[in-house]
Amino acid sequence: MFIEIYGLPGSGKTTLAKRLVAEKNYMIIKIRTKYELFWYNFLFLIKHPYRFFLLFFYIIKYSDNWKIFYYKLMNAFLHYNAKYQKALKYENAIVDQGYFLNAFALFDNPVSEIEIKKYFELVLRPDLLVILDIPFDLSLERTKARGYFAREDFGEEYKKKWQKAVNENNSLFLEIIKQIRVDYKIINEKNYSNFDDLT
Repeated sequence: MFIEIYGLPGSGKTTLAKRLVAEKNYMIIKIRTKYELFWYNFLFLIKHPYRFFLLFFYIIKYSDNWKIFYYKLMNAFLHYNAKYQKALKYENAIVDQGYFLNAFALFDNPVSEIEIKKYFELVLRPDLLVILDIPFDLSLERTKARGYFAREDFGEEYKKKWQKAVNENNSLFLEIIKQIRVDYKIINEKNYSNFDDLT
């Protein structure tokens, strides 16, 4: 069983993943070395050459400068490819940041329903996508409390623009999830503690 967890920053992805590890004997998939990163991407390229190059094209298309391109290449492409390949080694695997997070991690601006559907036609699917649904305001509150919101290093202007895109693209993703070919379950904080039916 391969589970991917999707949710806004601060939604509890890592917390839920750790609980699944402790209570359901799952393995959280992490890429810990450059060797792993490049080896699993090589395997991904051999197995899925069409997907590899089209997903790479999306990184180029939605990167305004070299710094953004490198960030997305590493975090929204190479690591996700590698995690999916590594997950095949385990009977029960969990990814707390994977392809579906690109609903807002890839796009710096709000995108259309057509574009987001086209992207998700390309990605590999987990056995189950677990969607942690929290309000965007709560996401901002929690990330502020922990002292860090992703991409702060890109400047205040970029961060505000991206946060707006995160909010809108996440809302769009939740609206159209029924139209995307993936088994999913939406849960909120009230039933985080009851995930017997996830496995």
